[in-house]
Amino acid sequence: MDNENFSTLELLRQQFRHPFPKLKNPNAEQLQQITENQWIDGEYLWLYEQNPDLRKKYKKIKTAHIAAQWFPTAPLEKVKPICRLMLWTLYSVQ
Repeated sequence: MDNENFSTLELLRQQFRHPFPKLKNPNAEQLQQITENQWIDGEYLWLYEQNPDLRKKYKKIKTAHIAAQWFPTAPLEKVKPICRLMLWTLYSVQ
């Protein structure tokens, strides 16, 4: 493959394989609803109140679904703190 025609995306598609099964916690959607309605639009609203576009952006990221893939077999109550942590990390880097 010469540099002129090199495509990183094509290389990734052809060469890299995820060797693990694609599992997702069955509570992902419930956790996402909690994240959006109870935390972003509820408990943490004071952080984002002046910036509705940021709230919309954080909801679109779907952090609960990310956490659900990291911990596919954990019960709901054990994944909740991870979801909160992810929201905090997003806010702390603004």
